[in-house]
Amino acid sequence: MENYVMNQSKQLQELKNQTRFLNDSLSKLNSKVYSIATHTKMLETQVSQVAQEVATSSQTSGVFPGQTEANPKAHVNAISLGG
Repeated sequence: MENYVMNQSKQLQELKNQTRFLNDSLSKLNSKVYSIATHTKMLETQVSQVAQEVATSSQTSGVFPGQTEANPKAHVNAISLGG
């Protein structure tokens, strides 16, 4: 009977240790998920701001900001040196 009680006590202590470890791990995981959610929200806000800026600049000038201008020269002259 005494051995049974000792074994149960050891198992209970091991279970407490595992539970403590799992709780610590879960707490760290929750913290990381919260951090990722916060950064995601910040990125969503920044993307929204950029989209609004692009929409505003496109409406005012009528030209997409990344659109290149046409080359004002009709042709290009090149010189080739033969070797």
